[in-house]
Amino acid sequence: MGVGKLVSKNSSEIPLTGLAIHSTIRDLNARVEIKQRFHNVGKNAQEITFLFKLPKNSAVCSFHADVNGRTIKGQLKEKERAKNDYEDAIASSKGAFLAEQLEDVGSFQISIGSLLPGEELLISLDYVMQLTYVDEEVQLILPNNSAVKGLSTTESRYKDVFAISQRISADIFMSQGLSSVSSPSHCELSFSPIDKKQGRIVMTEISNPNDIIINIKPSSPFLPTSDVEIDSE
Repeated sequence: MGVGKLVSKNSSEIPLTGLAIHSTIRDLNARVEIKQRFHNVGKNAQEITFLFKLPKNSAVCSFHADVNGRTIKGQLKEKERAKNDYEDAIASSKGAFLAEQLEDVGSFQISIGSLLPGEELLISLDYVMQLTYVDEEVQLILPNNSAVKGLSTTESRYKDVFAISQRISADIFMSQGLSSVSSPSHCELSFSPIDKKQGRIVMTEISNPNDIIINIKPSSPFLPTSDVEIDSE
């Protein structure tokens, strides 16, 4: 489901208190925007890492973190330089974030630094991905990150994640026409058509922790399409 896990150096989990995922789907392209809020309820500062699984054929395009109203935006740097800058900032007791893609496990991690007692952390992360056909339907899967190697899959973890404020939504546009949208994994998915080519789905109550599978059936599947992106500047 795109849910990330926040862990400290002593392997304790920082509670997740809010989740919002919004996807923008246009034909075989999707942009997924994830927002997660965490709260350090402990009595000590925690040096923490955010770890989540990336779907296949995807790439992170943006992330930023907000700690008690202070926003830090991600910057692309050479790997070793980024690590050195992060270590210098931590040694100086400054807020710092280090994001790395872990190719061997297909996941992405962000070393966040210290989160003080009582502080809240809002992580916003966007990734883009290419979708594929399954039979005659375009399929989007939002993965559950318990599949990442090394993460626990205990019932307590699911209890923490699914007892929170949450919202899943998507705007869908199919240039070939939009016939139907369904989910074989989550019957609570609600689809509202806008016209013959576009519609919107919303989920606010999620009853199980399995991957959210969204099947989109174009009116005329497999027709060739092309997109042109214009820079507004």
